[in-house]
Amino acid sequence: TAPAAAAAAAAGRRQRRRRHRFLRKYHLARRGSRSGVFESEHGAPGCPEEVPVDLRVRLLSGAVLSELAAHGGWTVSKAIALTQQQVQPGRKLAWLQVGFQRLEPHEMLAKYKLEGPTEATAVLVE
Repeated sequence: TAPAAAAAAAAGRRQRRRRHRFLRKYHLARRGSRSGVFESEHGAPGCPEEVPVDLRVRLLSGAVLSELAAHGGWTVSKAIALTQQQVQPGRKLAWLQVGFQRLEPHEMLAKYKLEGPTEATAVLVE
């Protein structure tokens, strides 16, 4: 019966650990995010796809082409499509880049860890 008692004690410890982890996670989160998901203590949403991104797209000349209120769940191609609407007829937006990093159209903005106000550069072709 000693092994049975040890097994029961171990099961009780596992259950208490699981409950403690849940409660700790619950108390570190607070309600009230805009998207309806829990936010961490510092205010960033718990899910990278929900992180707001204020994307300001500039031309190589420095002129502002567009400003988008996006979130990490957007694909780069969606941001490109919305920015393309602001481009002069006869020109096409080839790609967006942040700093020296080219944003791939099939990727999500969350992959690039963009958050808050972000400056992107639009590369146009004729």
